[in-house]
Amino acid sequence: MDVNDGQISAPSGRGPQSVADAGGGAADGGPIGLAGATGGLADACLVRTAIDVPAHDGELVFGFVMEGHGELDCEGAHQLGPTDAFVIPPDRPWRLRNVSDDFQLLHVTTANLD
Repeated sequence: MDVNDGQISAPSGRGPQSVADAGGGAADGGPIGLAGATGGLADACLVRTAIDVPAHDGELVFGFVMEGHGELDCEGAHQLGPTDAFVIPPDRPWRLRNVSDDFQLLHVTTANLD
């Protein structure tokens, strides 16, 4: 993945599409190690900034807010706070906006299982 000014462009292929691969501040600390543990079927990272994410071709994207507040924009605006979770199905772009300074989101992606 590539990130430019908070815009993430997804790679092609079967692997999970994680913002951890984006660099440029989209994820903090890189991948968590889930990809190796799952044989490449899933990946996870910690997101601390506002991001724009294109539609993905994996099975799903899962987000869990660990700290802070923000706004999820996917088919409408949704306020997020600590312990909130969401799932984004394939082929839907989404973004995080208006995140607090202490915002931390566990971002998990899965590969296309077809």
